[in-house]
Amino acid sequence: MDADPLGRELRLAEAAYDLNRHELTARHAVRALALCPDSARAKYHLARSLYLRNRDDEAEPLFLELIASDPDVAHAYGYLGDICRYRGDPASLRTALAWYRQARTRDPGRASRTRWVVHVLRRLGRADDAADEAEGALAQHPQNAGLLEEAARVALDRNRRVAAARLTRRLLRAAPDDPEAHDVMESLALTYGRFRLAAHHHRLRTRLDPGSADSGDTLPQRLASALIDRCVYPGPALALLDRFPLRRYPFAGRPAAP
Repeated sequence: MDADPLGRELRLAEAAYDLNRHELTARHAVRALALCPDSARAKYHLARSLYLRNRDDEAEPLFLELIASDPDVAHAYGYLGDICRYRGDPASLRTALAWYRQARTRDPGRASRTRWVVHVLRRLGRADDAADEAEGALAQHPQNAGLLEEAARVALDRNRRVAAARLTRRLLRAAPDDPEAHDVMESLALTYGRFRLAAHHHRLRTRLDPGSADSGDTLPQRLASALIDRCVYPGPALALLDRFPLRRYPFAGRPAAP
């Protein structure tokens, strides 16, 4: 007979998570909770597995229970921020910002905490605040790809093209195989009217992440939008839009769970 059945179920839940077997993780977490209903680790495993299977309405109350019993569980605040961020409406984004800031307070050394603060500030239209947050974080984490990506996008939002170019070059050096780096470079090239360069990075992005072709505007759509924004070539732009109607997905949701 197993001398520590609770520990066994928790170890199996962790192993299943490492294998991206999120349904199996939940099964072992439920068994652990049957043995010890107050187990914070079991609740965390279950909540995380539900979140990773896009079952936010079930995961959210478990994360709230966790922080009620242990206010220092930084990861729980981060996941609560993610849940609100994916909802996407302004009220949820403001709530996400508060959760991310609490996560950062409890885990100040993790760059991803500030990365998502910057991201949400951008989406709330607070580009100047986002730029200040990004600058301070990059002073501590100058090679962090997530921070560089958000900082470059903020610079583009503020029409600071020289800063955006500098940040994008740093991003490509830090993460040359990150499709998001090439997405930022594509956007930057379009703002400069460097359409061949934009096409090159568009191809690199879709090669690195084939699914990205289905998650937003195609290159012809983005090119047409850029031409209209720059008030040039309205004829070709409208012809492109006739063939490729714009679909707006400015912030894609999380990938489907394994």
